[in-house]
Amino acid sequence: MEIAIMSANKWLKILNDNRHLKIDKVEDGYLSRESLEKEWSLETSQTCKLIKDLKKIGKITEKRFRIKTGNKTYPVPHYKIIQSK
Repeated sequence: MEIAIMSANKWLKILNDNRHLKIDKVEDGYLSRESLEKEWSLETSQTCKLIKDLKKIGKITEKRFRIKTGNKTYPVPHYKIIQSK
């Protein structure tokens, strides 16, 4: 019985070529950093600081969604307000 052996490079090529097929639907209530920048009318550095501060005090949660950016997909962090009970 002959076993076909694929090189590591071929495996990586297959993975990379098909990675774009998995695109997540962003759940309701989650916003990207870019969306928050526009909503708050702030620059990137200010927005990142506010996000960091809100995460630190437990007011927001972070979840990564694989979205298409350009011609590739990337896991992009999105944020959602934690509703107090």
